[in-house]
Amino acid sequence: MTAESQAGTHRVPLQKGKMGTAALITNTTFTLADRLKIQTERAHRREYTVIGKLMSVHFEGRRNISGLSQSRSLGLDSLSEKQRILWASLAIDWLDHKKAPTIAVSRDKRDYLLPNGITPLPAIPDPRWVPTRAGQIAPRIAQPLVGCPIVGDRACGQIKNSRGETFLVLQPITELALMLFTGGGGFGRLRGLVDPADRTHPALLINEETMQAHFVGGQFGMGM
Repeated sequence: MTAESQAGTHRVPLQKGKMGTAALITNTTFTLADRLKIQTERAHRREYTVIGKLMSVHFEGRRNISGLSQSRSLGLDSLSEKQRILWASLAIDWLDHKKAPTIAVSRDKRDYLLPNGITPLPAIPDPRWVPTRAGQIAPRIAQPLVGCPIVGDRACGQIKNSRGETFLVLQPITELALMLFTGGGGFGRLRGLVDPADRTHPALLINEETMQAHFVGGQFGMGM
C-alpha cells in the first residue's frame, strides 16, 4: 500500500522494538482518515457480505538475509532455520478457522472489511526447532507484531489517525489466505495487487488496544 502522508512517503522500519512512523500512500480521492471512517461506518451499519474467515496474512518487509543462500536444511523438512525464521517474520497466522477473524466485502465491492476486528493471534511452532523424528510436536512461541525476540518486528511502523489512535502497519500485503463461506466453501486466496489508478499497494492497519483493523490501499484479486 502506500497512503497519503504530509510527512512524505519515506517509510521508517522498526528496529529493536522501537516504532517508527510508517508512511502510507492512499489515493487523492480519499484521505486515510476518510477510508477508516467509511469502513467503520459500513461495518457498524452491516453494509457488507461475509465471505469467510481470515486464516493468515502474508506481506513483504525489509529483512536481513545475509547467509540465507548458504544456510542448510535441517531436520525432516527442506527448510533451514534462517528460512523458517524469515517465513515466520513475513506472516501472521490464526492456524484454526475457529479462532480466525471474520472477513467481509462491502456491498459496493470496494472494500474488504474485518467487521468485528481481529482476534488474538495464537502461538505458532517455534521456527528454530528441529525435529529429529516423525510425530514430534514443536514448542510454541507467541506472534507479537513488534519486538519478537526470534523473528523481529512484523509491523513496519505505526501511524495515528485524526483521533490519536495508533495503528501498527503491515505492508505491502502479498496474500490473504481464507476459509470461504461462499462459492461452495473450501479455501481460497486473495492476492495483493497494485492499484493501476494510483499505484498503491495493500496494507493492513491494526490497533492493538481495540483490535480494530482495516485494509487500505491497493487491490485484491482472487488467486489459486
